Amino acid sequence: MTLADKSIIEQFLSKRETCASDNEYNGEHYGARISAIFVIMATSAFGAFLPILSSRYSFIRLPSWVFFIAKFFGSGVIIATAFIHLLQPANESLTNECLGGTFDEYPWAFGICLMTLFALFFAELMVFRVVDKKIEGQNENNSHSHFGDEALYTKKDSDEEEEHDQVNTASSKKDSQQYPSHFSHASEHQDPENLGTLVNDQDKEQYYGQLVAVFVLEFGILFHSVFIGLSLAVAGDEFVSLYIVLVFHQMFEGLGLGTRIATATWPKEKRWTPWVLALAYSLCTPIAIAIGLGVRHSYPPESRRALITNGVFDSISAGILIYTGIVELMAHEFLYSNEFKGDAGFKKMLQAYFVMCWGAGLMALLDHKTLKRKKTSKSRTQEHYVFFPSGASGAPVPYAGHRARQFLSFSTPRSAMTDVAQASTPNDFIESLSTEQIDHDQKIGVRAIRLFLQSRTSYDVLPVSYRLIVLDTSLLVKKSLNILLQNNVVSAPLWNNKTSRFAGLLTSSDFINVIQYYFQYPDKFDLVDQLTLDGLRDIEKAIGVDPIEKASIHPFKSLYEACVKMLESKARRIPLIDEDEKTHREIVVSVLTQYRILKFVALNCKETKMLLKPIKNLPTLNKDIEISTCTMATPVIEVIHLLAHKSVSSIPIVDETGKLINVYEAIDVLALVKNGGMYTDLDLTVGDALLKRPEDFEGVHTCTVNDRLSTIMDTIRKSRLHRLFVVDDEGKLVSVVSLSDILRYLLFEEE
Repeated sequence: MTLADKSIIEQFLSKRETCASDNEYNGEHYGARISAIFVIMATSAFGAFLPILSSRYSFIRLPSWVFFIAKFFGSGVIIATAFIHLLQPANESLTNECLGGTFDEYPWAFGICLMTLFALFFAELMVFRVVDKKIEGQNENNSHSHFGDEALYTKKDSDEEEEHDQVNTASSKKDSQQYPSHFSHASEHQDPENLGTLVNDQDKEQYYGQLVAVFVLEFGILFHSVFIGLSLAVAGDEFVSLYIVLVFHQMFEGLGLGTRIATATWPKEKRWTPWVLALAYSLCTPIAIAIGLGVRHSYPPESRRALITNGVFDSISAGILIYTGIVELMAHEFLYSNEFKGDAGFKKMLQAYFVMCWGAGLMALLDHKTLKRKKTSKSRTQEHYVFFPSGASGAPVPYAGHRARQFLSFSTPRSAMTDVAQASTPNDFIESLSTEQIDHDQKIGVRAIRLFLQSRTSYDVLPVSYRLIVLDTSLLVKKSLNILLQNNVVSAPLWNNKTSRFAGLLTSSDFINVIQYYFQYPDKFDLVDQLTLDGLRDIEKAIGVDPIEKASIHPFKSLYEACVKMLESKARRIPLIDEDEKTHREIVVSVLTQYRILKFVALNCKETKMLLKPIKNLPTLNKDIEISTCTMATPVIEVIHLLAHKSVSSIPIVDETGKLINVYEAIDVLALVKNGGMYTDLDLTVGDALLKRPEDFEGVHTCTVNDRLSTIMDTIRKSRLHRLFVVDDEGKLVSVVSLSDILRYLLFEEE
């Protein structure tokens, strides 16, 4: 990469990962995730081993009707799994918008499933051909048909006719309790111990034939068991419900597979085969869960590679189970089995059919619930709340834009003071690089990031699911403040009901301006309860501050343009405004923040690891400026004056020695004045005010001048932050690195 030029980088970026590169693991229910390994192992083993044990050992032998129900119920489960739990998710994976290219042009899930069907049919044709040749070679006097030649299954010695009749009688009694699997139509559902000598000589061929039928079924089930185990391990909020559903899913599916394995006819020297197949099924999903937990912080189930891999293997598994279900479990069982011959057999066939429908219906319902919960995190949704005064109308239209790429939820640090994480690039390797090499790689990395920002739209950055609060300008300021705090947001787009147009962005700075105004004009404090958002412009003029932010950008404009516009307007966030094609009315899509852009870059642009220059060598970040600070004893109103005059969003709190101990943010002011009279607690000290800070405070992030930009980007990837305070070895405040500083460097430096 050190010798790459712009054309190479552009070519590389054209194939870059645009899918999510993280998962939804939220750290919750870790004990339950561990228990899932053993619980699902137990339920899978119960379903798979019970039919085998019951068929082998008399002390747990189940009645024949139980086997009958289990067998056909399991058939329905397997067929429903193929269509609902495999083919549909495969199609969703391979049609994900982030894949693009040929995946948008062809339904690959159905094509791969179709190819699998034909491949299995060809394989079975070849198996039958090989077996037919061997049978013809062993007995040239007997003709072979797939529908059976009775001469193949009867003994030729006329002196043994009486014995033959006795064997057939025993066989007919035994048939009522056995349900062997299909190998070929010629050996239809017969026990080798009750057949003629020719079949006894063909145990090896029958074993391999049964292996084809049963192992193909097992192979298809094991394929998707791996992926559902990985998905369960890294599941987010839907973990509990997904856990419960998969327990029943594995048990029912194991019951269907175990019954098929148990009722197959196995030569005596191969009686170990069913146990191995059942054990493989029992261990597959638990092992996958254990692996998923091991890579829970790095496995991205919605990445490009994972989507393609899951989609392809789910499609193959669906084709295997569909072929096995339709041909082996339905056609051969119902059309060729002697079990359903005659009037009594017809009644039994109807019973088997409805039991199979019951199994398919129940599994389809369970799998549907599983898919519904998974899709909650995959489909882009927007909760659009518009707040108007009573009787108002003309709300902005909720945005129903295109399907978009997944962007995962943010993680928040819990500590009050959080140091920057260690660099992902080993220090020994960095120290081995020359200054010229680091400078060259830094330029290449910045250039790649800049091209990445130019190649992505603002809409690409939006989360999968988000909530949008829109406030009408005729709302009272006091009410709008309560709305923001109740919904845990710090800004909201404004909507002018009279013009039906976007009217700007309400932020914490606007509330601080109101406080400043009534501090300067205390005689007008009685009017605070009647102040509406429309009146904020008059407040701004009176105290001489910048007007409310009105910068916006179209969601399909590039991220680079959005960043430039934010830096030019000195805004930390910018609304995305679209236009309805029919009504030509403006549509508020969302609000894009600097943090969200930088996190998107950190998640998807690997060249951030090339930014190895320390902060002290980056003038844009290592600024020699005067920093306004406060102490725990400083009155809140003085901090508010600093926030307004310096046009900053936070004031660092230091002790008497200059050590950084905390930070007071603009959002803390809003939380302080939300109850009672609008501004009654502003005479508190900062220390007393911090006691009213919400418990979900995101923490204070620090770094040193020796930290590299790569480590800062890694911290942004892992934690939600809005600035970094630069401290020395003693913890004393040196400088501040804002997200605007980082964006300005990435956009305009290292040319």
